[in-house]
Amino acid sequence: GLVTTILGYILLAGALVVCHAFASLVKFQRSRRLLGVCYIVVKVSLLVVMEIGLFPLICGWWLDICSLEMFDATLKDREQSFDSAPSTTMFLHWLVGMVYVFYFASFILLLREVLRPGVLWFLRNLNDPDFNPIQEMIHLPI
Repeated sequence: GLVTTILGYILLAGALVVCHAFASLVKFQRSRRLLGVCYIVVKVSLLVVMEIGLFPLICGWWLDICSLEMFDATLKDREQSFDSAPSTTMFLHWLVGMVYVFYFASFILLLREVLRPGVLWFLRNLNDPDFNPIQEMIHLPI
């Protein structure tokens, strides 16, 4: 399912890069431009799927695994719940991961207000008017 789809898009992006390089060598300007735009669309789509889909899902599963002892559960219980309703289990873990990511981002914003400027220099400021994540995805390499 999901892994196969992501791998397919990664292969598609790789093929577009190879075709783009070939079009550059042969001097096909229109083909080169079209392949470049297609590559950018696939790259941004992959990064968005990773950031909004896969990362929260992994966070949700990790929180579940780390809190097993707190709820007196075992991995076998989680495996049984996944076997009985895989879509519901994946959605709930994704939802827990999204809530975690949201609260973590809110915590960082709160820390920026409380701490002196420059302490969190290594984290991007989401309130910065020059912050444009889509533009960064387009220009920065993967």
